Amino acid sequence: MKVFYLYAVDMAGTIVGQIRNQRINPALNLVQEGPGGHVDQRYVAISQGQPALQHTTTAIKAALDTCGWNGTPVEGLNEMNFWFRQGEEGGTRKTGSDHVRATVNKGILYPTTLRAPHLPPATIDYSVMASWDGSNYPITLTKNVALAVEPATDQLYCAGPVYVNGAEVEGVQEINVAFGFQIEIQSHKGLPWPVYVGIRARQPVITIRLLDMEAYSDITLGGQAVDGTPSFDFYLRKVAEGGLRVPDATAEHISGMVEKGIITTADSGAAMPNPSDATLTITPVYDGTNDSITWDTATALP
Repeated sequence: MKVFYLYAVDMAGTIVGQIRNQRINPALNLVQEGPGGHVDQRYVAISQGQPALQHTTTAIKAALDTCGWNGTPVEGLNEMNFWFRQGEEGGTRKTGSDHVRATVNKGILYPTTLRAPHLPPATIDYSVMASWDGSNYPITLTKNVALAVEPATDQLYCAGPVYVNGAEVEGVQEINVAFGFQIEIQSHKGLPWPVYVGIRARQPVITIRLLDMEAYSDITLGGQAVDGTPSFDFYLRKVAEGGLRVPDATAEHISGMVEKGIITTADSGAAMPNPSDATLTITPVYDGTNDSITWDTATALP
C-alpha cells in the first residue's frame, strides 16, 4: 500500500511550507429518485458540488506575503497547487515522481483564522473556494508527479504586545483573528460546479485573551472607540531559530493595526484555582482609506 504526507502549497510559483494541516472537501450533494412507491431508490446523480481546500501553516509571514489577507483570486493554469508527499516503505520519503498534486485553476483564496498563543507556535488557516474554468474539474488530483522545490523552514511566531489607543495591555495570553469572509458562490444553466466565486462581505473580529482584569475595567461595558491615531495595534513576536526570541528592535516581527472600529469586553472571570482572565473584542471597520486590518510582516516591536 501507499502512504502520503503533507508537503507544501504553491501560489503562482511561490512556495509556502510549514504546513500543519491540509484538507480537500468536494462538498457534493447527491440527488436520488425512486418514484412509484418503491422502497429502494432507483436513480442517483450529483446535484451540485462546491469543492474547497483548506490548509494551515506556521509560516505566517510567507503566507501573508504570498496568499494575502483581503482575498486573492486564483486564475490561470496550475496557479495553485497542493502536494501530498509519498512515504517510502522501509524508509522515510520518496524523492522521485511519486507524489500526488491537487490543482486549482480558478477560484478565490482567503484567510479564515489566525491563532497566536502566548507560547509558540502561531498558525494561520486559509481556504480556497474553487470554481469551474470551463474545462477541468474545480480541483484536479494528479498522481506520479515530482515535488516543487522544498521551501525553507525559517519562521515561527507567538503572541506579542498589544496596544489600545497607545496604551499597552498587560498579561496577553492569546491573540485570535477571525477574518470574517462571506463568500458568494453562484452557478447557472444547470451546471454542477460554481462558475462565480467572490467576496460578499468581510467582517473581521480580533479577540485578545489576557490576565489583567484592569484592561476590562478600562474598556468598560460601554466599549471604547478606535478612530485614527492612536489606534489598536497588536504584534506577533518572532521566535529565534536555535534560541529564544528575535530582539524587539529587529524588523522581523509582524504587526496588525486597526484604524477605526470599537473595542468591547467579552466573557471574563475566574474559577478556582486559576487566576482571572479577561477578553477584549475588537471589531474593525473600513475608514475609507486603509484596510480594516493593516498588516506589516517586517516590523520591530515597540
